[in-house]
Amino acid sequence: MKITLAEEIKFLRNVPLFSKMNPEELKILALTTDTVIYEDGEVIFTEGDEGNEACIIYSGSVEVYRRSTEGKLIPLNMLGPGEMFGELALFGTGVRTASVKAAEETTVAMISKEKTLSNNQGIP
Repeated sequence: MKITLAEEIKFLRNVPLFSKMNPEELKILALTTDTVIYEDGEVIFTEGDEGNEACIIYSGSVEVYRRSTEGKLIPLNMLGPGEMFGELALFGTGVRTASVKAAEETTVAMISKEKTLSNNQGIP
């Protein structure tokens, strides 16, 4: 899935976390994101892992889950296009509170805390 800069800016503007950003801020944010494609069933991140990125789903869907102490899968949520996950990593220590895997082929915008801060682009 090839996404133009203009499409990415428009997409980011519709994400509640970024809706108050001005066009120049959105452009800088869009230029610092990476587009990543995950295959059906591929784990995006695992509960307890250190993380420094948040993801916004362009297409596809993901399953958010935790594992019980007995190792059983506990589904928490299904997310689809336009929804964000992993955003806590942008605001503090990035220890993942749940696991996320692609429920089908899924394309996400990966927003790195380090890239965002290095470009003086704070989150509003």
